[in-house]
Parts: sequence; C-alpha cells; structure tokens
Amino acid sequence: MSADMSALMYPEGALNNNTNYTLTVIVDNQQSTAQTRHSRTIHFMTAAPIKVGSVSILPGNGVMLQTNFNIKMQGWAPSSPDKGPLTYTLFAVQRQKDKINSVKRT
Repeated sequence: MSADMSALMYPEGALNNNTNYTLTVIVDNQQSTAQTRHSRTIHFMTAAPIKVGSVSILPGNGVMLQTNFNIKMQGWAPSSPDKGPLTYTLFAVQRQKDKINSVKRT
C-alpha cells in the first residue's frame, strides 16, 4: 500500500495571522469488504507578520568593497519571541555598462 503525499494548500489570504486552527482529515475506505474509516487531526497556529522597523546607511555613497558603511536596523522584531531572531542578507550591486556584478554578504 502506498500513500499519496499530496500537499494541502490554501489560497493566499485564506488564513488569518496569529490564529489557532484545527484540521481534521477523514478517509473512508469503501473499496474493501471491511469498510474502514481513518482520521488524523493536527493543530497549528499561523504566524503574525514581523514588526516593521527602519534602516539607515551612512555614508550615503562610496566605493564598493572599499568604503565602510554603517548600516543600522532598528525596530525590527519577529512576530513573537518564540519565532527566533530575524535573519537578513546584505548585497552590493555594481553596474558596468551592460554587466551587473554582485557581491553577497550574510
């Protein structure tokens, strides 16, 4: 016997932020002589959106990989303390005529 590993997907906006849900799936097997019913229930909570903050960069311009930039991020927070710290990625883009070079720092 093999199980179908399909995913249950909800349309964007179908669930509310920071809300507890209970999902019960019931499967009836009416193909066999011994009709059986199986069910599984899961409980989950959707996350709240992050708390938005601000970003400031000084100096406002410089030379990539030569100028030391001070990047200050204030007021950003996860939706709740148990969600762990926020992570971010910084990158630089250098444009040269028809070519874009990027350098990524995490």
